[in-house]
This record gives sequence, C-alpha cells and structure tokens, in this order.
Amino acid sequence: MKLRSILLLAGIVFVLSACSLSDDITPPPGYQSPVPQPTAGPVFPANPPDMVAGTAIFIEKCAPCHGGSGMGDGPQAAKLPKKPTALGELAISRAASPAAWYKVVTEGRMDTFMPPFTSLTDQQRWDVVAYALTLPDMGFTGQNIYMNNCMRCHGDDGKQSAKSDFSDQARMAQLSLNDIVAVINDGVGDMPAFAGKLNEDQQFAVAAYLRTLTHASAKGLTPPPAAASAAGTADATVAVSTPALIPQGEGVISGKIVNKSGTGLPANLPVVLHVFEHAAASDQFSELRTQTTILDSAGSYSFTGLAMPSNYAFYISVDYGDTTYNSEPIAPTSDVKTYDLSMDIFDTTTDLSTLVADQVHIILDYSKPDIIQVVEYYAIMNPSKKTVIAATKDGAVVTVALPKGYTNLQFQDGSLGERFILTADGFGDTFAVPPSNDPVQLVFAFDLPYSANFDFVSPFSLSVLSSEFLVSEGVKVNAPGIIDGGLQEMETTGMKYQQYGLGSYQSGDTMKVNVTGAPVKTASAPIAGTDTTSHLIIGVGTLGIVLIVVAVFLFMRGGRRSPMRAQTAPDVAKADPLDHDAIIEAIIALDDQHNAGKIAQDAYLRRRNELKAKIVNRD
Repeated sequence: MKLRSILLLAGIVFVLSACSLSDDITPPPGYQSPVPQPTAGPVFPANPPDMVAGTAIFIEKCAPCHGGSGMGDGPQAAKLPKKPTALGELAISRAASPAAWYKVVTEGRMDTFMPPFTSLTDQQRWDVVAYALTLPDMGFTGQNIYMNNCMRCHGDDGKQSAKSDFSDQARMAQLSLNDIVAVINDGVGDMPAFAGKLNEDQQFAVAAYLRTLTHASAKGLTPPPAAASAAGTADATVAVSTPALIPQGEGVISGKIVNKSGTGLPANLPVVLHVFEHAAASDQFSELRTQTTILDSAGSYSFTGLAMPSNYAFYISVDYGDTTYNSEPIAPTSDVKTYDLSMDIFDTTTDLSTLVADQVHIILDYSKPDIIQVVEYYAIMNPSKKTVIAATKDGAVVTVALPKGYTNLQFQDGSLGERFILTADGFGDTFAVPPSNDPVQLVFAFDLPYSANFDFVSPFSLSVLSSEFLVSEGVKVNAPGIIDGGLQEMETTGMKYQQYGLGSYQSGDTMKVNVTGAPVKTASAPIAGTDTTSHLIIGVGTLGIVLIVVAVFLFMRGGRRSPMRAQTAPDVAKADPLDHDAIIEAIIALDDQHNAGKIAQDAYLRRRNELKAKIVNRD
C-alpha cells in the first residue's frame, strides 16, 4: 500500500517513546497519538537549501536516531523496534532523490517508526534533506572533475546550457544520483557519453557536486560546521562526519595566462593547481591533490592560503583548444611563500605544414649480434603562433614511416597505446606541438635484421632542415650528395661512429641510402684533435647533443639503469660541470621522472636541454 494512503488512514498509532524530537513530540509514557496530517509543500524547494542550517537541524532532530554519520547508530537507535535507515550508506543515498526524502521528513514513515516533522518549516525540511544527502560523499572531489570535463559547456554555476540547468530546483529535486550518473555514463542529446572516460567513483563524485549547485551554501565548497551535542540526548555527543579539508597556510601561487596567438581567452577558463608531496621513505613525488580556480577577465588567477612545506612541489595546468598546457614546477623554500606561475597558451591548428624537423639524426648500431639497432632522433620545431594538434580525435600529429621488417619498436618517452599509435607503415605521435624556441624531441629505436648490404629508406612527413646518418666504424653509407663528416667518438662508451651529412628534405621526400660493410671489431686510436682536457664527447655542436641522447637511450634499453632518486636531476645542477657521467645519470633520472608523469612536458624539455648544454658547452 502506498505511503500516502497509509498516512491518511484514521486510527493508525505510532510508537513515540523511543524518539527524541524536541518540540515535535513530548508524550507521557505509553501515550499513543493519531498521526498529524501531512503538511507537504511543493516537491521542490522555493529557495536554495542551506547546508549550514541543515547541519544544525540534522544534529538536533536526526542524529539521535540516525547517528552523526547517518549509519542508523544514534544513541536512541537501540530503543527503537527497528533500526533507523542508514542514510549514510552509498547505495541508499545514491538511489534517493531530494523530493523523496523531503516527503519522508514531511510525512513520516510508519514502517520505520519515523514521525513527521511538523515543527520544521518547509524550507527547514529542504535544508536538512540537502545535508543528509551529502553524508556518504560530501561531493568535494567532484568539483575538479566538473571543472575539467563539464564546465566548458555547462558553466561554472551549471546554468550555461538551457537544456540542462543544474541549478533548476524543480528538476534537480526529482533526480537521484543514480539518475544523474546514468546520463553522465550514457550521454543524452548533444552531450557525449563519459563511459570509459570517467570511472564509477568519478561519475558519482561529479553527480554529487552537480547537486550542490542548487544549494545556497557556497555550492558545496564550504563544509558544515563541527557537530555539537544533539538536543535531547544528555547521555551522548553526536559526531557529524566532515570531509578532509585542504591544509591551510600562508602560501600564494598566482600568475597570468596569456594567449600568445593573440585571440584572447575564453570566459571562465579553469586553472588547475597540482600539488605534489615528496615521501622521504620512497624518495618519490606523488600527486597529493588538485585545486581549481577560474581566470578573471584580465587572465589572472590566484591560489591563496596554501600550505607550503619543504617537501611539496606545485605546477599549474590549463586545458585549452583540446590541449593541456603545463607550467614549470616550483619547489617552495622556507623563506619564500609567494610564487608567480604565469604561462603562455595558444590557439590550435591541424596544419602540419607549420612544423619543421630542425634536425633528423639516424644512428645504426652494430653492437649486438645478428641485428642492427636503429636509433632515430627528431628535433621538431613549431615557428608559428598556434599549437599543432591532430586532425582527428586520438589521431597522430606527426607520423613516421619505418623500414619493412622492423621489430622491437621502443620509445624514449611514452609507449604504444598511450602517446604513440601504430600506423600502416610505422607509427604516429599524438603529442601536440606548441610554438616554442625549444624543440620537441622525438627519440625512438627499433631493430633490423643484420645485412652487409641493404637500402635504408625513410619517407619524411615533415620538411627536414638538416639530416645526418651515423653508422658504426667500418660501415659505409652511399647516397647522392652525401657528405663524409669523418669518424666521431662517443667517450662514454668508447664507440666510434662514421658521420654522414645528407642535407635537407621537403615534406613528402624520401631519404634513401645504401649501407654496406661490417663494423670494426677492434678498438682504434682516439680521434685526432679531440680536446682531452675538457673531456668533450665529440667536439661541439648539435651532433654532440644527439650522441648524448643516443647514449642515454641505448643505456636505458640495455637495462643498466641506476635506481632513480627524486632529487637527482636538481642536485646535479650544482655538480662539477666536467663530470659528464653525473650529468648523463641526471638525464636518465629526469627521463624516468617524466615517463612516470611526475614532470610537466615543458619543464622536462627545458631541464633536459640545460643538462645537455652542460656537456656540450664545457670549457
């Protein structure tokens, strides 16, 4: 039988002796009273529910039976014939709509021995319902998910889309979290499905946050006050659970976001602060949390009241034009509490012709039997004012064709299925390429079957300004217009490489060289003219940088990696500039941190170039 029908039946009695309801009920022992007629108002609140007011009401009226955390374990619960509903259980809360719980508070539930709360005004009932619905998950974690995935279409207040106004009291009062998650998961109308993009916990977190957009108390961002003793329960203090708060301090991180493409910034652009913590036991950094704010009309942002212990690190990110831009990281010091993290962002284009490979170096290494290890290095520049992105979602920005018969494809940074995707004749790099004075480095390797005479063919999808071919000593390379650069030695390994210059290529051109001969098996004398006092690897210039990169890559492929220390790279910056082995180790550690996602791309490239320059530019 329906609840309303039950409540309207005359003569129904209610067990009152176990309920402490202040002004609602003051019965003598054993007294039985007719149930008051329901006083239900509209099925949605006339004014936004007030979470703070609802907290106080819950402590006084509800916590004695339902418990401070809503688990049905209040101090009066044991005196009831039936355990009160566990409002704090996820399954129960997720299935409840605000309107359904409002009706229960207004009309009572005879089957659970809950009386109607006629002493509360209509607004007060909505206030307490709003708070009770947050007991399992206060919805704080959902804010960042909303900012990063929903705000562009729905706005920071949920009102931007007329078809789905999340501040609409009449609409939101009828929806349970399960209802909202169903839409998030499956999509509706123009809204895409987020199945596979957000896991179940993330979907429920953002659904809980959406519900707070109907509240009057800071849209769910201000936690309720600490619990007080429940009224009418002299023998117990009721503790109301609250979410963990972000540690507060005196630190400030602020800055300005500038669109260097010159077209301005969109309204309500989110800025995300990433907070990392260094664990002494593991000597590793891990992301502790994120915070989100919105750019003002001048493109400025500010995060204030930040705790800044010495084991923290910070960087900001901005999603714009289907691209994520990351600032350089900062590590606070004890005497500085204010930091500027400004950053440039750009409009996007899919025009690949704006990119150019400033350098392409191909190295054939014969150090393993029966195979030729090929390492290729691309220094990709973007001289335009727009970030180049893929033409299709999850597509490649830059593609590389590989020789037939290749095996064991590996990448210095990233892997297939993540940054890189397979193509019909090679692979594609999905990373966007922003305008920068520093090149985007693409380093990869693969194996070819050993042959004493073969053609190496490499089509180029980009224009190439400079290209070089290096082979182990004893191997010869022939091609029209090729320039013999002589024998070069890599000091870190003692290996010698014959250098050949092949000049420039236009996009769509193909490099084709004939490779013959076998590598020299015995060590040879040092290269004449090498400056041994400065321990240069091979003189100066871009080739030195390339060989450093190759040495690191081959070192990593061989499994001879030293244990990573989180502070290795920063510490080495203070080391003797002649200690090239220490700098090589620093580059390896920096690569490990970047591969693990612990260093932003821009900061990683900047620091890597600094470390390489220490070797190439030594006195």
